[in-house]
Amino acid sequence: MPIMTNQKSNQAIATLALLIALCLSLGPSSAQAQDQVPRPLNRKLATQLIADFFEIGESEVKIAYILDGKLKREGFETEFGAEVTYIRPVIEDGRRRRLVQYITFQHDERLGWFLREIIRKDGRDYIDICSELEGRIRIE
Repeated sequence: MPIMTNQKSNQAIATLALLIALCLSLGPSSAQAQDQVPRPLNRKLATQLIADFFEIGESEVKIAYILDGKLKREGFETEFGAEVTYIRPVIEDGRRRRLVQYITFQHDERLGWFLREIIRKDGRDYIDICSELEGRIRIE
């Protein structure tokens, strides 16, 4: 077996160290990172989903701001959520008024960003979902 000179040995060690550093700096693959972190909820998508959810025109929804953050509900926590503060028309006491409201968006790999409402009617439960990727869904 040939003996490495000091210079070749130092070059091999430096190359190996460089490769290790490069691998560590890359972290998870970009495909894995995309699965784990959704793109932030933007005003256009929030407006579209709110309008679809409440069956009103997009021009009727005015977004004030969007806060990204974690969601906690009954002992469950998720990294990806957003609270949107907006104004939309509401019928109240027979009159149409524009009210400030807040709504929580959640994110799911299959649905993308979505809104949901649990409805109890006539002794039955439903889940209405309005989502970025699958549109309007009712689960009965």
